[in-house]
Amino acid sequence: MIVLGANIAKTYFGLPLNDGGACLMIDGQIVGAIQEERLSRAKYAPGFLRSMQTLLESNSLTIHDVDIFALSSCCGPKHSNNVYYVSTTPDTTTDDLSIPRNKIHLVDHHVSHAYSSYFLSGYEEALVMVTDGEGNAMEPFNEVHGLIREIDPDGTYREDYMGLRYWDTNQFQAQSYYFGKGSELKLFDSETSNANNIGLGELYRYFTNFLGFDIYLNAGKTMGLAAYGDPKRFKGVRLINVDSQTGKISALVKPNYENPSESLKNYFKEKYNLIIEGRVPGQDITQHHMDLAYLVQSELNRAFLEKLEFLQKHRPFKKLCIAGGVGLNSVANGYVQDRMDIEIFIPPASGDSGESIGNAIYGSMLNGNACKQLAPFSPYLGPQYDEHDIEKLIRNTENVTAHKFDSETLYQIVAKYIADGKIVGWFQGRSEIGPRALGHRSILCDPRDPDMKDYLNKMVKFREYFRPFAPSTLESHAQKYFKIKYQSPYMLKVCEVLPEARDIIPAVTHVDGTARVQTVSDSSDPFYKLIEEFYRQTGVAVLLNTSFNIAGDPIVESPADAIECCLKTNINYVVIGNYVIEKTGQVNKDLNYKDRIESILMAERQVKRSQKL
Repeated sequence: MIVLGANIAKTYFGLPLNDGGACLMIDGQIVGAIQEERLSRAKYAPGFLRSMQTLLESNSLTIHDVDIFALSSCCGPKHSNNVYYVSTTPDTTTDDLSIPRNKIHLVDHHVSHAYSSYFLSGYEEALVMVTDGEGNAMEPFNEVHGLIREIDPDGTYREDYMGLRYWDTNQFQAQSYYFGKGSELKLFDSETSNANNIGLGELYRYFTNFLGFDIYLNAGKTMGLAAYGDPKRFKGVRLINVDSQTGKISALVKPNYENPSESLKNYFKEKYNLIIEGRVPGQDITQHHMDLAYLVQSELNRAFLEKLEFLQKHRPFKKLCIAGGVGLNSVANGYVQDRMDIEIFIPPASGDSGESIGNAIYGSMLNGNACKQLAPFSPYLGPQYDEHDIEKLIRNTENVTAHKFDSETLYQIVAKYIADGKIVGWFQGRSEIGPRALGHRSILCDPRDPDMKDYLNKMVKFREYFRPFAPSTLESHAQKYFKIKYQSPYMLKVCEVLPEARDIIPAVTHVDGTARVQTVSDSSDPFYKLIEEFYRQTGVAVLLNTSFNIAGDPIVESPADAIECCLKTNINYVVIGNYVIEKTGQVNKDLNYKDRIESILMAERQVKRSQKL
């Protein structure tokens, strides 16, 4: 049986979504998965037209060969029989592609998230927590027609879609809790967002918006900025309540879909008699903004832990699966991991880009079918690239020269480049699914250089100074550098850098002495071998690993993307397979990080995105 999983490009009432992509399963086995943005080159691109075509072609299949299309959406009713959008540029539906309606199966948004974590974990029994900004509308569903206010680039409102009453008269999934055992997954508890309450993900979005960042795209900036905050500044302020009797989570900030910032100001004024001011995009970031970021992050940490401790008391568990967009908050994940004696699994595509995998698994298990063993799960699910095509690309690309080496020599040369302070774009095999670079589409450099973080942010990534970089380390050496007792293969848990290691690897040590660690254990992977060789040469079994892209762009997917990224940045070398590619010229020589950040801010201001999102 052939199943294609994906998330729909628009809600049933026409609001464009984000994080598109597709996953292909054949006879219960995942054969490929890729995000739409990697192919369209538009960050967080919706839909699955390109990703579906790529996966089908890679496996010599057509749309007509697919038995089940398992699709999910959000914001709308759980089961909406309407138009299913495959793409928004241009608008394309499943009907346009002649996909029969009887092959389409709709999957509940939070169920999809739960499947994408539990069935990849390898656990025979686990608690599953799904938490995000918003999932599907709950029953009973109120169909409300009207207008949603949406901001134009000049700051005025334009009117489109459905009215704010739609959000006020419906309840939406916020946090859902399941218990998995064997091949069964059952919902046992949930919390909703409604006219009186917002979920954890939505609260974090409110603060992200208040801090002058894109409300959907830049939650990671809030997380990075939080480390600079003063814990004493808002000590005693509470944003979230976890009821000690019921365990129910409720955000204390009231919903204001039209103006989230006003809601925060009112809450601080009425509850604590505090005047807080937000930040306009482009303004300098002050200590006040850092303190607010710290507050919302610390409250998320606390709520996570209190909820899970409540569940542990009333429904004991030893293993936990996390999914949903909030599952990408590696600080909260690490906070819980350090304080609870449990195993935790978080899939690399915890957010909506992982819905394609959850949907495909769900579709494969319809009618009592069982999936094959999916764990240990490999995130390297993108397409393969032909070596002859790579050679042709190099020959036909101006401003580069290339040399091919045997594998052993390659690792020695590249490790020496990195040890000498060079910055290397590392492109190997199939791309990773999810937002983290896991050693197949990475920019690598020396973690020992205390100036490397600032240089990377300014001259390579073109992003803000407060954004940290992650260490990748051999799993067998992790405890030499980090306070860690668990695997972290997908870079989704923050832990403490040991005090004695902070001067050894300063470039990957955040201002609060922590790091978002990736542990690497597959000795057959080229990335493992490169770290191993760097260790032989330097005595340090860690590399600084950041995603192979610049701010505002998706991670590179193809060899052409990798070379283009190199040409417009200060990356010194690109390694594709066994080829080391060096620049002989450079594109966009005048580009600098301030111009780049300003162009991103301009683009964010010009995106016609509803206030709800």
